[in-house]
Amino acid sequence: MNRTRRGIAAIAVTYNRKALIADCLTAIFCQTQALAEIFVVDNGSDDGTTEMLTQSYQGRVNHIRNEKNVGCAAAFTQGLRLAYEAGHEWFWMMDDDCLPLPDTLRTLYEAAAQRPDAIYGPLVVDPETDEPAWHRPAKRKPADGIVAVPGLPFNGILVSREVVANIGFPLSALWIWGDDVEYSLRAREKGYAAFTVVGSIIHHPAPNFVRRCRIGKHHLIVYPHFRSPDRAYYYLRNWVFIFRHYWTPSLTFQFLHTLRDIVCVLFSGTVPLRMAGRAFRDGLLMRVAAD
Repeated sequence: MNRTRRGIAAIAVTYNRKALIADCLTAIFCQTQALAEIFVVDNGSDDGTTEMLTQSYQGRVNHIRNEKNVGCAAAFTQGLRLAYEAGHEWFWMMDDDCLPLPDTLRTLYEAAAQRPDAIYGPLVVDPETDEPAWHRPAKRKPADGIVAVPGLPFNGILVSREVVANIGFPLSALWIWGDDVEYSLRAREKGYAAFTVVGSIIHHPAPNFVRRCRIGKHHLIVYPHFRSPDRAYYYLRNWVFIFRHYWTPSLTFQFLHTLRDIVCVLFSGTVPLRMAGRAFRDGLLMRVAAD
């Protein structure tokens, strides 16, 4: 790894997934595009992640350990802030279950360098099916391999220093779910478009937190299912907050899709109605500024 200052910094967030972050780091070290620095934010893991990072990666990564789990959003803000203050020009952010291919960053950076006044993400592919894990940005690959999208997940997103300087950091208050969507929409509000570079591939498993819900006699649809009511609370609260702040006619399809998910979550019994009501209230009343 070329530790050139003011280059590209990789930022990964992990929590109690020792094997995943080890695989993620291996993939990061194999990149054909030079990286200046790697930051790993450990959200208070107690599964041996801390010891593994200290013993196996000392001097190779900047390990930031939180004493408790402060949430994905706050952890990404920590890592991005440190990389920004270190003077780097580009920031490559991902979860610990991402596995970039060797040329993922190079392909992404070559596209981004042509127009740094935007944010870029790779095509996120489920390694089990070789199909897009989250969405299909285009039925056919365009000539330049770049597709405009409403937003990007923190699965290998590449952001320039200019963008961070003008829009700030992710909102720590969101904790989990939607922090990446909010960041993309905030960027778009400031005039920075979002693009998927379809020739840049990153492996990430398709969501496994879905269940099926029947509405009426024949309609069987998929909706998010969460391991705890707290996670469902953040999902509901954050989407209410996001649509209250950023809704435009161009987001109508995404709004209706999310509204369908919310209805199914409410009818599934995943979250108590009192907690759901609090989530909607809090989403409507939230007043947060960029970190």
